[in-house]
Amino acid sequence: MGYTALYRKYRPKTFDEVAGQDVIKRTLINQIKNNRIGHAYLFTGSRGTGKTTIARIFARAVNCLSHINGSPCGVCDICKIDDNIDIIEIDGASSNRVEAVRELKEQVKYPPVSSKYKVYIVDEAHMLTDSSYNALLKTLEEPPNYVIFILATTEPHKIPPTIMSRCMRFDFKLVPADKIADIISQVFLSSNIKASKEAIGLIARSGMGSVRDALSIADMCAGFSAKEVTYNDVLELLGSADIIEIGELAANILKGNINSCLGIVNTLAESGKSINIIARDLTTYFRNLGIVKTCQNPNDILGLPKEVFQQLQEHCELSDIDKITVCIDIFSSLDQELRFGLNPRITLENAVIKSTRLLVNTPNAILARLNELEKKITNINFSTQKEQNITPKDNTTQAKTKTPAFEIKAKDTQKTLEQEDRIYDTQKTSAQEVKTQDISKTPLEETKVSNISEKKDKKEDQLEKDQDAKDQNITLEDIVPPQNIQGHFIGPDDIFDDEISTQSKAQKTLGELAYKLREKGEMLLYFQITNSIEKIRMQNGALIGTVYDQNAYKLLSDPKNIHKIEELLDGIKFSVVVAEPEPELREQTIKRLKELAQDKLIIK
Repeated sequence: MGYTALYRKYRPKTFDEVAGQDVIKRTLINQIKNNRIGHAYLFTGSRGTGKTTIARIFARAVNCLSHINGSPCGVCDICKIDDNIDIIEIDGASSNRVEAVRELKEQVKYPPVSSKYKVYIVDEAHMLTDSSYNALLKTLEEPPNYVIFILATTEPHKIPPTIMSRCMRFDFKLVPADKIADIISQVFLSSNIKASKEAIGLIARSGMGSVRDALSIADMCAGFSAKEVTYNDVLELLGSADIIEIGELAANILKGNINSCLGIVNTLAESGKSINIIARDLTTYFRNLGIVKTCQNPNDILGLPKEVFQQLQEHCELSDIDKITVCIDIFSSLDQELRFGLNPRITLENAVIKSTRLLVNTPNAILARLNELEKKITNINFSTQKEQNITPKDNTTQAKTKTPAFEIKAKDTQKTLEQEDRIYDTQKTSAQEVKTQDISKTPLEETKVSNISEKKDKKEDQLEKDQDAKDQNITLEDIVPPQNIQGHFIGPDDIFDDEISTQSKAQKTLGELAYKLREKGEMLLYFQITNSIEKIRMQNGALIGTVYDQNAYKLLSDPKNIHKIEELLDGIKFSVVVAEPEPELREQTIKRLKELAQDKLIIK
């Protein structure tokens, strides 16, 4: 006798040997035990789930003289008959004409020869024509007591409702991969075929719920491998790309390295791998990454070899779950485009570029782009500071010892005032001597004395202002613009111990404040916060804003308004200082205003 395929050789002969379908098996077994057998059944479900197998077991069981727990005994006279003429199998694809159905109606009139029931198993029942269904309708509704019809189909939507309403319908589910793996292990053990656990798991998953498909793959693997079926042997036989290369491609997609991605795609395509299979393998790999990223015991679900699982663990740290789900969406939707596209390779390369740059507008893609932007902001590297070898500790010391601006200005003003006092005293003494000598002062001398007096009054006013600034703790950075490094205005104290700029935190806090003010209806404060604050920074846990406009300073420094703002800042103190704008900025503004106003602009 020639070689028999594994799925035929090890076809179940009892209900207990059938994998899965527990509900269907229990129902049929109880009907046999209680002798409540129907006249018409409809078995629906995917290929390889056991429809024909259970139909044959049921046909033998209803005719068995001494069934065992609802299954045929296999030892009675009826069960020993190999080709029972009372069990008729009809292929609906080849016997779909109305003439075949009319012939069947004629045969139904005759009772069974040696069995209790005459069972008709119509496989691929959806291939019958409408005329055939109409001819079968009356017989299916009221058959003789000794006739049982079993219709099996993978496409129940093609069965007319009039036929379905006359049958007991059973929907067969896909068989779980672990049960398929157990079947393959038993088959390999019975056939003296060695295989690794990972290879058996991959074969079971490749069957996609179909026992027949999985056993067919196992049969091919047994012929492909000389000694032992390995994981890589199964991949090679299925035409899948190397899992390591697919992993490298997925890792470069998550890193955003388009050059390496297109190079790997070119290597895979030149090696003869199908573009559809590459897209399918990428989808599976990203799915595995998502499971590793979110589950506690991912390998219990995946059942992958150790080296492949370690690679997944390394790659899942390259991105967040949002980008992984975006990649799954992109590559899982390629099936239709690859099927009808003009050039499948271009379609795949376009999908790789989309997933690398997140060039889609789905919610997950937007979240992924925001997450990457946040990482770039938090990982800002101040190269200028590192070149100067300034450590966070040095910054702290520098921040503690910096000279306040009001002290510098006060010293300069004091020196100037002392000089003016000496000049004033000298001129005054001279004037008194002249008066004593009864010599009248000239107009020029009176003007000099008057100017010196005015200058002294101005310097005294400046000292009073400096004293007010001292009370407000205004530092040098409030008057002198801070250094511009990498697009951020930072001072010597704007570096945390972990070298993260406080500028982004200050700007974020200011933005949240503006949003809350607008939500509460404080529109005046909202416009001043958004339009008048020229610089913002964090110092000692307080948010300090710098304005150039005196009116904005008066409004924002009002105690009532500061109280409102600090309530919205959740414990963060707020203060505002006024400073002169930078000379360059002032000159640029005046120049622009002159260009707009031409000769009509008068600057006082």
